[in-house]
Formats: sequence, C-alpha cells, structure tokens
Amino acid sequence: MENNIVYIGITVILLAGVVSFFLLRSIFKKSIVFTIGVIFLVVIDIVAALAFIVASIGLKHLIWGVPVAVTLLFSAYFIVDKIVKIPLQALTAKIDEIASGNLSITINHDFTNRSDELGYISRSISTLSEKLREIIADLHIASSQLAKTGQLLKENSVWLSQSSSEQAASAEEVSTSIEQMVANIHQNTQNAKTTEKIADVSVVGINESNRIAREAVIKMKDIAHEISIINDISFQTNILALNAAVEAARAGDHGKGFTVVASEVRKLAEKSKHAADKIQKSSQVGVETMSIANTKLNEIVPDIEKTSILVKEISASSSEQNTGIEQINAVIQQLNSISQQNAAASEQLATNADEVAELSTHLANSITYFNT
Repeated sequence: MENNIVYIGITVILLAGVVSFFLLRSIFKKSIVFTIGVIFLVVIDIVAALAFIVASIGLKHLIWGVPVAVTLLFSAYFIVDKIVKIPLQALTAKIDEIASGNLSITINHDFTNRSDELGYISRSISTLSEKLREIIADLHIASSQLAKTGQLLKENSVWLSQSSSEQAASAEEVSTSIEQMVANIHQNTQNAKTTEKIADVSVVGINESNRIAREAVIKMKDIAHEISIINDISFQTNILALNAAVEAARAGDHGKGFTVVASEVRKLAEKSKHAADKIQKSSQVGVETMSIANTKLNEIVPDIEKTSILVKEISASSSEQNTGIEQINAVIQQLNSISQQNAAASEQLATNADEVAELSTHLANSITYFNT
C-alpha cells in the first residue's frame, strides 16, 4: 500500500512537472525565463519527489535527502549563472567598450545564436556596433567634405567680399561722375534754353532790321528822287540866270545891276546843283549799300531761323538727356546700394564660413573619440 502511494505521488509530481513545462513553453517561448523556469521546475520536481520519498520511508533519510536537495539547488544556481549572468556581464563589457569609443568589438557567436532575450540583445549590440562604424565612417567623410566646403566657402566669400567692395567703390565713382555729368547736362540745358531765347530775339531783331533797312532804302530812293528834282530846278535856274545875264548885257548900263544879280543867282544855282549832285551820288551809294545790306539780311534770316530751330532741337535733346541721365543716376544709386548690401552679405558669409570651419573641426575632433 505504501509503495503504491509513493508511485502515485511521484507520478503526480511528474505529471505536474510536464504540465508546468508546457505552460512555461507556451507562455515564455523563446525567452530566458523559460530556460530558468525549466531548470527550477526540474529542481522543484526532484526535491518534491525526494521529500515525498523521505516522508514515506522515514525522516531518517533526510540525512542524505537534504544534501541532495541543497546540491540540486546550488547546481541550478550555477547553471543559471552560466546561462544568464556570464552572458550579461560579457554584453555589459561590450556596451562599456562602445561607450568608451571602441567600435571594433566582436560578439561571441554562442551569444548571437541564442533565441532568447540575451541572443536578441547580443545581435542588437553587434548590429549597433556595425551601424555606428558605418555612421562614423560616413561622418569622417562628411566632416572632411564639410571642412573642404567651409574652406572653399570662405575663399569664395573673401573673393566675393573683395569684388563687392571693388564694385561698390566703382559704383560710387561712377555715381560721382554721373552726378557731375548731370550737373553739366543741366547747365548745358539751361545754356541751350538761354541761347534759344537769344536766337528768338535775334531773329526778331534781324527781321526788324531787315524791315527798317527796306524802309530806309525806300526813303533814300525818295530822297534821291527829290534831289533829282532839286537838281533839275538848279539846272533850270542856271539857265534862267544865263538868259537874264544875256538880257542884261543887251540892256547896257541899265541892266548892270540885274547882271550882278543874275550872276549871283547863277553861282547859287551851280552850288545848289553841285551840292544836289553830291547828295544824289551819296544817296545812290547809300541805296546801293542798303540794298546790298538788305540782300545780305535776306540771305542771313533763313540761316538764323534754321539756327534758332537747331538751338530749339538742341534744347529739347538736352532736356531729354537731362531726364535720361537722372534716370541712369538713380539706377547707379540703386546699384551702389545693392553693391554695399552685397559687400555686407559677403562679410556675413565669410563669418558663417568661419563658423562652418569651426563646426567641422569640432565634429572631426568628436569623431576621433570612436575607434573603428
């Protein structure tokens, strides 16, 4: 009867152990908990069976049962230490090496081939190490390229700054020259307008002089005509004086007084005729001179009018040039402002380039922390 109870108890313990095994596998599949649970489940089943056997055959068998149970427990702890603690210490050491900058670590294949959490952690650490090596290598290349880019950017910014400064200086000089040209063209415009007014006044004055000259020619012709009449009168008076002298000579002593008068009249007539001849010649010369002057004026008037038209065109062109040069000056001023802004921007770019160079140097120094 007692033997049957022992068999039944052991059978129950074994069945409980089998059921617990399948429960652990279903709940903690591919987990280190399953491995640890199986170890302690075996120990518990064996200890339970020993306790059941000792209780059945007598407590005196505790003398060997207890040491066996303790031995089994310590064996279980040693097994757990081997499959859990030692791998965890090794992985912790690898993580410390990564933290210290050593990326050339290798993970034991016994760890990476495990299907539990420790295997997953081992593979993750190995993958992390590889990815970090790739990232550091890429960062080395990127930092080198960044340093080259920063240097090139600095050189270009310095060149751009110098070019912008030279451009701003040139634009300033051009602006000064343009302003002087504006002042000159403005003065020329004013001079052209003044010349235009003078030309208009000159045309009016020459036309008026031409009219007066024509009237003077007419008047001098009238004078010449009147002088010719006076000359005729003098000629007729001279003839009459001659006739009177002849008649006085015929009269003898009675006509002596009249002869003297007739002689004086003839002398006056001759003087009048001589003076009239001079005046007539002078009038003819004056008429001819005024006619020539009138002809010259008639020839000059169209030229003066053309000159006036040309001066007006020059004045209009000067006004247009003045407007155009003012617009050009405004554009030059804008270009000058833009050049100065470009110079300031290029200086800021140079500063940014220095910052990029410093960042690339700092990045390179930081990367050297890792040993790949």
